Amino acid sequence: MSRYTQFIGLTGAARAFVGGLEAIGRYVGAHGMFGEDIELGQWRDADGNQYREVVQADPWSSGPCILTCLEMRFASEEEPATASGEALAKIRAGLEAASEGERLEPSEASGLLDLLDALGGETRLFEWVCDPTLRDRHQEIDPARGTYWI
Repeated sequence: MSRYTQFIGLTGAARAFVGGLEAIGRYVGAHGMFGEDIELGQWRDADGNQYREVVQADPWSSGPCILTCLEMRFASEEEPATASGEALAKIRAGLEAASEGERLEPSEASGLLDLLDALGGETRLFEWVCDPTLRDRHQEIDPARGTYWI
């Protein structure tokens, strides 16, 4: 049995979805079993929302099986770099305080989590779902249903 990278990519529904979007480029978003670069896609819709293919899971079956999904960032969620920098500085200060044994008040901890959520800004779409019934059908993936069991 040979070992190799198995790039599975997006679910069938995700491929159909991005087929109607404007492609805005590719980027190296993963690496294969032997360090090879794997390029993933990026798209934009008519409203300026951006979609980026990202690795969701990479279970092993004679090599990594790379399953991807989409991350979406709404056009209205773009923040200036200074705001992101300030948020990261606050998060870093809170983590340093906690690591030095200082207890954070619930409101402070909640505020840090809110900052992390605001920095993330991405919503995942068309994720693969683990489905153990595929084992009974001797299948590892079902791209049409967006399910896998590897």
